[in-house]
Amino acid sequence: METKELLARFKEFQVGVFILLGVLLITNLVTLGWTISRLNRLDDRLPISVSCSGSSRYTPPPDGVLASSISADMDLAAQGEAGVIASFHIANKVPGATVLLAYRSHDEQEWRRTQMTSTPDDPLVFTASVPVDLSHPDFEYRLEQVLDGEVVHASRSLKDSVLYLLGGNGDISLDDVVLPDTKQGRIMVSGRYGTPKIEAFRIAEVTLKIDKNTPQEITLTPNSAAGNVFYSFYPAGLKDIEVTVVYADGETRTTLFNPFAARPEDGVYIRR
Repeated sequence: METKELLARFKEFQVGVFILLGVLLITNLVTLGWTISRLNRLDDRLPISVSCSGSSRYTPPPDGVLASSISADMDLAAQGEAGVIASFHIANKVPGATVLLAYRSHDEQEWRRTQMTSTPDDPLVFTASVPVDLSHPDFEYRLEQVLDGEVVHASRSLKDSVLYLLGGNGDISLDDVVLPDTKQGRIMVSGRYGTPKIEAFRIAEVTLKIDKNTPQEITLTPNSAAGNVFYSFYPAGLKDIEVTVVYADGETRTTLFNPFAARPEDGVYIRR
């Protein structure tokens, strides 16, 4: 074989090698970028799968909590009390430590604490039920592991509004709208924060005393599962409406509502 032909084939071989090396370099750079991006998510709440040299392992988030949730305590609600159930799924428990739920309202400096219990199905899932004060809607809580009276590990603090979680504290919103097709007005009486899970705070009955040229008195009961009351009227000659709300536990609240008057930015409502 001639020298020129050998040189040509050697150059073709060199080009192939360079192309293969380039592909391998790009693949490694992409893999490195993907791995770094996954490692940068260590602050996320969910565990992260990190692959290296064909092996895989799960790294829990820094505070050791794999999942958490908070919900209304329906057993307490059935007794007319406000309460929540907090649940934490942790990656590991410090041997010998007691697991506590630390909680406080937004205006409290000190934490209150109650012991959490693990579930039968999973010894690393801990729950606790605590009563809450509906006059302080912002609720802050965290899980603590305590050993010999010292907090040896604590999760990050979480915050929720228990007013929205429990569907309200019994405050009632008053609103109105003019229906364009009929020129009628409609008054709406509803829970300011939704329908309370506590039965005693729900609307049982609403009386409207409509002050106009021909006065009217209307008694209404909620016509939906949401517990809202709606009533349509003709605005002509209307001065104001006296609204009386009777709650399920017999408590009564009354106020005057004028659909045409200026109202505060946060709306017109009856405070429980």
